[in-house]
Amino acid sequence: MKKKLLELLLCCSLGVAAQQSQLMVISDPHVLAPSLAGDGPSSANLVASETKLVAESPAIVDVLLDSARRVRPAALLIAGDLTYNGERASHEWLADRLKSLRADGVPTFVVPGNHDVRNPHAVGGRTVTSDEFAAIYGDCGYVAAIERDTASLSYVAPLSPGVTLLAIDSNRYDENRSEAWGDSKTVYRNAGRVKPATRRWAAAQIAEARSRGDRVVVMMHHHLLEHIDGQARLLPNYIVEDRDKVAEALAGADIVLTGHLHITDAVELPVGQRSTVDGQPLMDVATGSATTWPFPYRVIEIGRREGARHGQPFTTTLLADNPDCQWSETGRRQLAKGVDVLAAMGSKKVWSRMGGMLQRAAPLLSLAGVKAEDLPSNADGLKSLVLQYMREPLTEALFNVTRGGEDPQVGRANMEAISDNVLNMLADMVGDGGAELIGGWLLERVEPLMRSALLDLNDVGTDRERRTEDLVSR
Repeated sequence: MKKKLLELLLCCSLGVAAQQSQLMVISDPHVLAPSLAGDGPSSANLVASETKLVAESPAIVDVLLDSARRVRPAALLIAGDLTYNGERASHEWLADRLKSLRADGVPTFVVPGNHDVRNPHAVGGRTVTSDEFAAIYGDCGYVAAIERDTASLSYVAPLSPGVTLLAIDSNRYDENRSEAWGDSKTVYRNAGRVKPATRRWAAAQIAEARSRGDRVVVMMHHHLLEHIDGQARLLPNYIVEDRDKVAEALAGADIVLTGHLHITDAVELPVGQRSTVDGQPLMDVATGSATTWPFPYRVIEIGRREGARHGQPFTTTLLADNPDCQWSETGRRQLAKGVDVLAAMGSKKVWSRMGGMLQRAAPLLSLAGVKAEDLPSNADGLKSLVLQYMREPLTEALFNVTRGGEDPQVGRANMEAISDNVLNMLADMVGDGGAELIGGWLLERVEPLMRSALLDLNDVGTDRERRTEDLVSR
């Protein structure tokens, strides 16, 4: 009886907005409260060290919330990483802004991300506990919840008549440690997992919602499905642990909204792994960081209606597409810094596997006219070489991926530029013959990754990934 009463009261409180059956979704705003801009790292240092616009994050969030006032969705959903590094002041600043939005008729629901709770790197040193997070965002889902999970910050709440939200806490903040808290060392976990108890609880909540005839929207921070081929192997911290078990627990949901990797993409569960109760595929819809170029948000049509489970087409709006967006050029420059991060990660992985082999082969290569000084001597050397030849094509590719990677012409141009520069780099190192041999072997192995990231066409129309109506507003 209590559940039904709470659901009825909340649905009534949504008023006219609930009838619009629209959900607005943002993720990873990474807000740093203005009061903390000079506390700890300076604003200049923050700007210099991030791909996201930390110093500008409050202003960008204000623009996004004004967009929500214009869209007037049934609810605004924020899929985690609400704050820069879990600062209490940042949470309180955002909660105050969301209170104003609710007063204007737009209910808001949040779920924590890996940055938000018990973060040892909080600017100013004051972070929040899980209980404090739920208290600060009490009016953003926790007070109105029909059910709360006892093992995490997960909850269930009605969004509009016939639509239920299942907010899943996929974080490992309980494993974080800090020397400032008296621990022997500082540990920060950004990987994701859903506890077995939470999986069982979630499955029961979905079954109950479906028994009422409701459609179920799941929101969690970490990806459920691979959005790029090899993501689970190459970027394991960006996809939830035991994803097959989590997908099984979430079978019966209509859509899963995620964030974390700062890309805008949608993917369906492969046919052989589908375990939904009615044969429909589970879909993971990822939204990029709200304060990282091109500053995306989504609007999804979903409500009590017959037909496709995923509702009407969802649209993606990029603030940077607006010629009046004052952060567009700054945002592009900041995002370009991500190429250095990618080059460092890739070089470290490659060197750990092939560095010793290259050094052992140096005498043999010298017989072919290859100079030892032209070969990298460590992972940093490989990174410098990669950036020397690859910075421009990788930067353009990163821009394409962040936008959604769904323009085939641009994606093919990115792939061609990357391939050409790989061959040029190798040719300068080991000659044309060696470049053809090594480059062909290398490109053959990375082509599936590049196609899935840059074209989003590798599996479109197949059972692994079908093109969704993922539209960019112009």
